[in-house]
This record gives sequence, C-alpha cells and structure tokens, in this order.
Amino acid sequence: MTKLRRRSLRLLLALLLGAPLAVVGPVAPAHAGACYDGATAWFANANATIVRIPSSGSYRTTWRCADINFTVRQFSDAYFQGLVRVCFVSAGYCNSWKYYNGADPNLDWMVIASNVKDGTTFRVEIDFYESSWGNHYGGLLAY
Repeated sequence: MTKLRRRSLRLLLALLLGAPLAVVGPVAPAHAGACYDGATAWFANANATIVRIPSSGSYRTTWRCADINFTVRQFSDAYFQGLVRVCFVSAGYCNSWKYYNGADPNLDWMVIASNVKDGTTFRVEIDFYESSWGNHYGGLLAY
C-alpha cells in the first residue's frame, strides 16, 4: 500500500469517526435553550395540601421540549420543598410524585415527565408540606 493511500484511509477514518461527534455536540444545548426560552410562568398559594397548576384549564405541550420541566423561582419562605407530578388530562392519569428540594443549590430545572408527545394536554399538581401552608410560590414550566 502506498504512503498516499494509507494517509487517505487514515483521513477518511478520522472523518467518519469524528463526524458524529461534531454533529451531536452542539445540538443538545441549542435544543435545551429553545425549550427553556419558551417557558410559562406559574404562581401558587400553599393554602391546601395539593395545588393544581393551572388552577383551571390545562397546558398543551409544544415542539420546543420533549419533556415537561419544572422550576421554582420565587418563594415567600426560606425555600420551596414539596412533591410535584404531571397529570395527563386526555389520558386521565397522573405520573408518580417527584421530590423538588429548593434548598439544593445544584437543582435548577427538574424533568417531571419525559418523552411527552407534542399536543398533549396536562396540568401540574404540587403537594405542599404542611409547614409551607400560607406561603406563596412561583416558577416556570417548560414544555
């Protein structure tokens, strides 16, 4: 095999192995940005054990996100702590509760439902701990 042919094969192999890495790398951050950029604000008063968001009606998933994402941005006490779940309106069921601990400095967005089809109607339920009653909370949903 000639020196030129070996060099060409190495270059081809490098391109084939390296190409998927170059394509996959930037896709995830751009998609995540598009998802969170379209987030919807929510507000709730912890005046009952379980609060429904929105208080009436529902949300509809979009093409921007494959998941339903939840975060808390405002609170009237030390931090938000509670259970969160998604209820799918048309299907008539709710997924399992997920613990959101606002005191965790590493927690920002939390996925509360994964791989949700575009156009799915849903609402979010928050189970506040009794010690949170009377407090006010707000945050964002990205879907």
